Amino acid sequence: MANKLKGLALFRLGSMEIDGCVVLTARVQKGSAQFVWLADATDPDVWSGLDNMRKTGQAGFAFINDEDTWFMQYKIEHPGTAIDRHRRQLGRKDADFLRVAGSLIAHGTIQEMVSSIIPGLTVEHSQINILGTRRVRAAAEALGGMLVRKSSDVATFAASLMSAPSTVQ
Repeated sequence: MANKLKGLALFRLGSMEIDGCVVLTARVQKGSAQFVWLADATDPDVWSGLDNMRKTGQAGFAFINDEDTWFMQYKIEHPGTAIDRHRRQLGRKDADFLRVAGSLIAHGTIQEMVSSIIPGLTVEHSQINILGTRRVRAAAEALGGMLVRKSSDVATFAASLMSAPSTVQ
């Protein structure tokens, strides 16, 4: 995969509303590899992490496989974002985020939506993740965990954009 992580890098935030649940998306593409995180718009840790990115003007991404750990720092040029309209979701009942996100992953909906954010470059590798905040981990534990088939090329909790309100990783 290292050969797919060469070239330009772009980071984009987005959102979608499904069954009354707002799912935030964070996509990072480095070369022909794209990684997508699904995040709960009602989760305070998500907004704290986004606020930290604005304050520092940067985000960091760690990609871990069996052989290597690769870290990429990304400078955010324009930290203002249109997803702030979803901040009103903060503190609302989570509208079953794990069910919605798990369904998007299990049915391949998100995978089908992955398209290059770098003009002229095709995505050759993509990975969908659920952003593993404290709240999401607690919800998954309350459910007894989540099952995603290995054949789906999906990693759940494999990497996270932030691990605590005061850090961006």
